[in-house]
Parts: sequence; C-alpha cells; structure tokens
Amino acid sequence: MSIAQSPGTPPPAAASKLSRKYLIMSAMVTVGCLVVIAVLRLRLGNPTALPIFLYLFLTQDYWASWLMLAILMFAFLSRGATRTDRLAGVLGRCPLWTSAVFFIVLCAGSLLVYHDYPLSMDEYAALFQSKVFASGHLTGQYPAKLLDWLIPPVTQNYFFFVSHGSGQVISAYMPGFALLLTPFTYLGIPWAANPAIGSISLLALHRLTFQLTGDERTAGWAMLFAIASPVFVVSAISYYSMSAHLLLNLLFTLALLRGTRAWSFLAGLIGGLALVLHNPFPHMLYALPWLAWMLYRREFGKLGWLSLGYLLVALPLGAGWVIFGSELQDAAAASHAHHASILEAAWHSWLVLLDKVFTVPDVVVIIFRLIGMQKLWLWAMPGLILLAWAGYRSTKGETIPRLLLASALLTFIGYFIVPFDQGHGWGYRYFHSAWGILPVLAALAMRNAQESQERARLIDVVGVVAIASVLLGNALQFYQVDTFIEHHLAQIPRQTSAGRTITFVELKGGYYRRDLVQNEPYLSDQDLMMVSNGHDRNAAVARGFSNSARLVAKGEWGERWSIGERR
Repeated sequence: MSIAQSPGTPPPAAASKLSRKYLIMSAMVTVGCLVVIAVLRLRLGNPTALPIFLYLFLTQDYWASWLMLAILMFAFLSRGATRTDRLAGVLGRCPLWTSAVFFIVLCAGSLLVYHDYPLSMDEYAALFQSKVFASGHLTGQYPAKLLDWLIPPVTQNYFFFVSHGSGQVISAYMPGFALLLTPFTYLGIPWAANPAIGSISLLALHRLTFQLTGDERTAGWAMLFAIASPVFVVSAISYYSMSAHLLLNLLFTLALLRGTRAWSFLAGLIGGLALVLHNPFPHMLYALPWLAWMLYRREFGKLGWLSLGYLLVALPLGAGWVIFGSELQDAAAASHAHHASILEAAWHSWLVLLDKVFTVPDVVVIIFRLIGMQKLWLWAMPGLILLAWAGYRSTKGETIPRLLLASALLTFIGYFIVPFDQGHGWGYRYFHSAWGILPVLAALAMRNAQESQERARLIDVVGVVAIASVLLGNALQFYQVDTFIEHHLAQIPRQTSAGRTITFVELKGGYYRRDLVQNEPYLSDQDLMMVSNGHDRNAAVARGFSNSARLVAKGEWGERWSIGERR
C-alpha cells in the first residue's frame, strides 16, 4: 500500500494505520542513517583530519538525525487535529506575501547566520567575478608578481584562471551565476541575491504545483515542505549557485508546460542561462528527459525554438567564456596566437577538463553517492522523499510527474560518473538542481489525502512534522552553519590594528585555511589576505607596500603586518 492511495472507503482505522506507516518508515530510514554515521565516527576518529564532505556528514548530520527522530516521535505521540491544512491553504492563497516574508527571513539569515561571507572557494569565485562585472570589467587585476601570494596556487586553474604575465584573474566557472549576483553586488547587497532567488523559487514551486493540480491548498503544501527543509533554506542564505540552478530548472519546466513555440523559446533562454550558471552538467541532466519527450512527440518546431534560445545564451556566455579563459592563461596569452589557435587551445583545455571531471565510478565514488543519498534525506523535512514517492504513485503514471521523476533520478544517477565528493556544501549539493521536484510531488500526496476524511490523521501527522521541521530543523542547521563559519573565521585572529594590514596565512595546519585567502578584484580592501611564505619573504612583501610596515601579530596561523593608515 502506498502512503497516499486513491480515495476509497477504508475502515476508520485506516487513517491511523497510514500515518503510522509514514512515521515508522521515516524513522527506520533515519535510524539507518544514524547507525552509519555512528559507525563511521568510531572507525574514522578525529573528524578534523577528514575532508570537509565527511567532516560535515559526521558532525552536523549526526545531530540532525537525532533531531529528525525526535520530531517523528513527537508526531507519533501527538493527539488531536492540527490546523496545518488550513495553514497550507493560506500559503497557497497568498503566495506573494509568503514569498515576501520568506525573503526577509532569508536576508536576516544571510547576514546573521552566514555572516555575509563566501565560505568556500566555489562561493568566493562567483562573488569575486560579480565584483569584477559590477566594476564594468571582465577581469580582476592583481600585481603579476604577487599572484601566488594573493591566490593560493592550489586554487589556480581550478577555481580561478590567472595570467602570470599580466596579473589578470577571472573565475574558472562559467559566469551565469556571477551575472545574477552583479546587480546586487553593484548595490552593495550581494548577500540579498540568494534570498531573492530562494523567495522566487517558492513562487515557482507554487506555480508548478498549481499547474499540475489546479488546487491552491496543494500548492501551499509544496511551499510549506520547502520551507520545512533546511537544505532549501540554508542554500538560499549562502553564496552557492545551487538555489539558482533549482529556480531556473523550475522556470524551464513551467515554460515548457505552456506548450507554445514562444514559450519553448523562452525555455531555451532560461535553459541556456542554467547551462552557464557555473557548469552545464546539472541542467543537462535535468533537461534530458524533457528533450527526449519532445523528440518522442515529434515536436520539432518547438525543439527548434528551444534550441535557438539555448544557443543565444550558451554560446556567448559558455563557449565564449571557455575561449576567454583559455586565452587568458599563460600558454595562449604568451603566444598571442591567431583566433584559430585560441579556439584550438580552448577545445584542448575543455577536453582535459572533461577527462578530469568524468570517470568510471569506483568503490569510493559509490560510497560518496550513498552518503549523498543520506544527506539528501537528513537535510529535507522528515519523510519528504517518502511523501514524494507516494505523490508520484498517486498520479498513476501521468506524463508530467513521470518526467519530473526522470529528471530527479537522472540528476542523482548522473553524478556517479563524477569522481568528486562535492567538498563544502549544505545537504547533498549535487542533487539540488532537481531538489524542487520533491516538494511538488510530496504535495500531490497531500492532495490525495485531502480527498478522504479517513486520511485526515495523515494530514495532521505530516503537519506536525512540517511545523516542527520549520522551527526546529532550520534552527539546528542555522546554529550549526553559524558555528562552523565562526570557527572557520576564528582560525585567524580578529583585526585589532587601526591601520591597513596584510595577513599572511600559513596554509599548513588549520582546516581549509586556504579558503580564508580572499581579496577584492582590484585590491581595494583595507586589509589584504595573502599566502605566507616565511617571515623574511613576508616582510619583504609588506615593506613593498609601505617602508614603515611592522609586524603586529604572529602565531601558528601566520603573521599580520601593519602597512599604514586606513584610507
């Protein structure tokens, strides 16, 4: 029996049996995750000696699994009806107000919880490039002789493309997300970009669910499930591009469902931007089932307009950026070769990148993905995946839910050929481009439950879980994210000097200290962050900025030099 079946005439006890099944299955999966984490914590020892992906899984997700069990137990013991179904109706009838309030909450989270700080190199690279664009340029500019001081060599040609001849710097990622950040960066509020994207994503979830069901209350459930999932909320206060991937894929789906050539063209424009947000793989996986569906239906006219939209955006921002980055790097820049040679160099660098990024999965990769599956469970509302499956089952094989499920499955399976563990990131970042499918399908399960009075208990139980997750699940993850960022920043003593400073960061030791080496694209910071290369060399660089430079602090973390008065 599925969690939400077609309405019938079950006996009065069916409702409680259905809700118990949802709670017990959710608890069993959560206990399984907790056991895996507990065993790994015992076997692997000190988490700070592990890569960040495992560290976050063994520390943050450990406590999230305990909280999830507590929420499920509380829902099991709860008695009486809740008003969550009525709340979902209010959300569904007032999506703009819901989105506006959510935006305000996210902005506060971005400033107070995320500290308006790009924690990882993935985030810093996008913010860096947006600052470059906001200044009206394509490249940042550093003194060429200081490139290896200002950008750790290990991150060069991985997160950043640099020219050691000219000192020019650009993000190694495609520029789509940086362009979305640019208006906010220009206004001095880059921290508001992802909150805006997250709040618009709520509207897109509402619109897609309403388009599938024609029911405002069901659309409200989809919004509630998203707000009750910490991965959705925390991603929307970060500087990651994942919220933008989620939003553009939802908008791409909505445009295709309109069914006209004009909307297909718009879907292509949206999809083209999704391809170049940071790399094309997430949208490619999501879009493939929809393209196959259009081919199967022989909608060649719509496919033509869709392809045109893709090309108009993806060629200049995608292929153009690859060519530009290849030209910037030393081999191409030094030779000043003609355009054909630049294209050849760009193609060669792209093939090298593909060889590094895609591989046949081995045991390690399979373990990474299994951990990712557990993170997908633990960072969502308790039992959301079960509800999504039930919602899909309730549609009895309708085309659109099948396509949504295909996009979700292909996104998850596709990353088995990627050899990385995702590194930093909240929840299972590799799946987030398709994550919006889960609350939509889960909402379909609630629509089905509404149609039978005997299943009112399921609505009550899911409502308790959802509200508890909104309040407690998000609170826990906010606390953990805030604490982690504070500990990360605390690796370097706070600035106490009244003057301008250079902080030379010792990369050996500490935990991901290289991510602390972040500077403005044109060194407009009052305080610079550089890689430490020993006291004598640090002193020489500091005195190159000011003859009166003096050492003001020193420790195992590195050195801080004062280089003059603040401007």
